[in-house]
Parts: sequence; C-alpha cells; structure tokens
Amino acid sequence: MASDKMRKDRKKGKSTGNLTQSDIMDNMLSGNMVEIPDPMAFNQMGLSSAIVKHDDGALEINSIKVHRTGLEFVGSVTEEDYQLFGETLLQIETAYQWIVGDYLAYGVDNNYGMAKEFAEKLGRDPSTVRDWTYVCNQIELSYRYDNLSFKHHRMVAPMDSQQQKYWLREASENRWSTSKLQKMIAEAQGDALPAKVTEPMYKKWAEQSQNRVELAVEKYQGETDGRKRNAWKRYIESEVERWQQALASLEDK
Repeated sequence: MASDKMRKDRKKGKSTGNLTQSDIMDNMLSGNMVEIPDPMAFNQMGLSSAIVKHDDGALEINSIKVHRTGLEFVGSVTEEDYQLFGETLLQIETAYQWIVGDYLAYGVDNNYGMAKEFAEKLGRDPSTVRDWTYVCNQIELSYRYDNLSFKHHRMVAPMDSQQQKYWLREASENRWSTSKLQKMIAEAQGDALPAKVTEPMYKKWAEQSQNRVELAVEKYQGETDGRKRNAWKRYIESEVERWQQALASLEDK
C-alpha cells in the first residue's frame, strides 16, 4: 500500500525555492519531484516557463516544439538545451512505464480522475495502465532499481515494504532474471516445484495450488478496491502459469 508520506510528497512536491530552470529540469530527470513555480515566479527570475503549449497542440520546451508528427527547432537552440532534450528522450524511453504510472498515481491522489481517458489516448488497455499505476503506488521511488525491469518490481508489489526492499536488493546485486526472482521467492515461501517433477509430486502440489487459487478467486470476487483486485488477478495468473510449466515438465518425462 502506498505510504501516507508518498502521497503527501506527490501532492506537495518539492519546493523549488530559488532554483533556476536548469536546476528544476535536473531534479526532474533525477527522479525528484519538484513543485514548479507559477509563471510570475519565473518572470521574476527572468525565465520563461519550462513548457509552453501552443494553440495547435504543440508543446515547446526550450525552443524545441514537439508536434505529433515530429520536432521543430525554433530559432537558435543552444547545445546545452539540445543535449538536455536528448537526455529527456532517453529517460522517457527507459522509464516509460514508471513515468506513466507515477503520473497517474499523482492524478489518483489528487482526484483528477483521468486514468481511463489517458489510457485510451495512449492506445493502451486501461487494465495495463492501471497495473502500472498500482506498481508505482506500491513501490516507493527510493526502493526502485534501474538495473531491474518493471516486471521485477511488479512481482514484489503486493509485498510489504521490507520484503520489497530485500527481494529487489537481492535481484539487483545478483543480477537475477524475473524467472530467477520468481523461483527464489517461491522457494522462500516453501511452494516451489523441484526441477524433476513426478506424477505423485505434481498431483500433491497441484492440489495445494488449487486450494490457494480457489481462495484467491474468492478474495478477487469479493474485493471492491481496484488495486487489490488487480493484485489477486496477477496472483491467480502466476499460479496458472506455474501449472502450465509443471505440466510441461511432467509431460517431458
């Protein structure tokens, strides 16, 4: 569950004080949430707003206009602004799910109510975007590792914060794949399948797993909170995936 501190940080943001425009952009690119001053504050500092929206829908960032069909360089763009824009593109490319998820989590916390519409504009299934938002709500920024995939983080999202920290640290330091992380978690929880599966082993494990799934289905059907329903759904899907893997292993014998 997202901590109260996370929600307060998202709502309040980080005060910019006397930060320059470059400082603000650096903070954003570093993952630090900042509260952008109003245009008057920028004018008093002798700066223009970082992002300008034009009547045609284009967004202008430091003299670089972003159209739906490409970029337009307005006037003379400094090398510093050019490099900064490139870094922003790379950051968005590698952190797309996190950016969208944190953006919508902020909207949820502030009751902006636009998640479904935004998902449609992205051309994404609303359930996929809700999943990204759920993971971002569950895992604090400071717990995330840039050498792990979003899927690594999704696997530990239902856990409490201490478990999240432990498993993500282990996965990062040992460079585990998502399947390795899943296996290590399963072994720690005492419900992992052995490498060699016999029919009696499979039947016993399948019965135990079936009981867990039936309980999870009941929880899913009775849950009204969308985020928790998604968590139960993912748990059920992971169990079904493991059934398929176990059956394949059994059939190979």
